[in-house]
Amino acid sequence: FLWVSWDMAVSHHANGDREDANFWFIASVGYWLGAVPTCLAWAFYVASKLRTPCGARSWDCVANLLVIAASVPVAVVTFGFPALMEGFFDQLAVSAAASSAVLVALGLLIWFSDVFQHVMPQVLVVSSEQSGIKMPTGSK
Repeated sequence: FLWVSWDMAVSHHANGDREDANFWFIASVGYWLGAVPTCLAWAFYVASKLRTPCGARSWDCVANLLVIAASVPVAVVTFGFPALMEGFFDQLAVSAAASSAVLVALGLLIWFSDVFQHVMPQVLVVSSEQSGIKMPTGSK
């Protein structure tokens, strides 16, 4: 996603549209450091709540669809936030900077929260058990 945003910034810069180029470059920082971690943390959290294996394969598919369905609204809000902020500021670069600051703060808050720190090791242990990879436990 970072490369796509930077590609759009360079494309606008090459066409002489400096304002849109600045917007996409600044917004890419907010997307990469804010929206992506927020969406991943939310998806990991929802997946951890639905990680118990179901009795039938069809229920596993339903659980996967629930993870996706619960993650889509979070992705729409976080990735659509810079577009929402454009209405509050006259300059695109200022709106991108404001939205990036909010998204980065949100990403840091969610990524380093106690809930996510508790959930992430469980997700890694479950996925490593399913794949057969031996992970160090930290205890001797």
